Amino acid sequence: GVCMSLDHLYISSFSSQRPTVTQDQYGAGAETFTTNISSFQGRLQQKRTNESQQSGKVTVTSDHNLYCDAANDINSKDRILLGSRTFEVIKPDNSNQMSIFQKVELLEIV
Repeated sequence: GVCMSLDHLYISSFSSQRPTVTQDQYGAGAETFTTNISSFQGRLQQKRTNESQQSGKVTVTSDHNLYCDAANDINSKDRILLGSRTFEVIKPDNSNQMSIFQKVELLEIV
């Protein structure tokens, strides 16, 4: 097959954060997003409308898609940073491990 690179389409620099759980003085767990686990190139695309994802009884809405290399480790607990903007990962792309790119559904935290 033909190996095609999509690097020229990835025009923005992103970083990702993964929460770490620490215990406060009372022994309760608290999540903090402090660690940048990776930096990568990608492309952010705003959706025309908010898409709702039904998961159990909770409806979660995503308003952006992030396209990036399939090798990037992004999971549903992560946050994605672009400059001063922060996005919550709504739906990571686990569809095709053989793919050369992944599409991650995000919700901007404002």
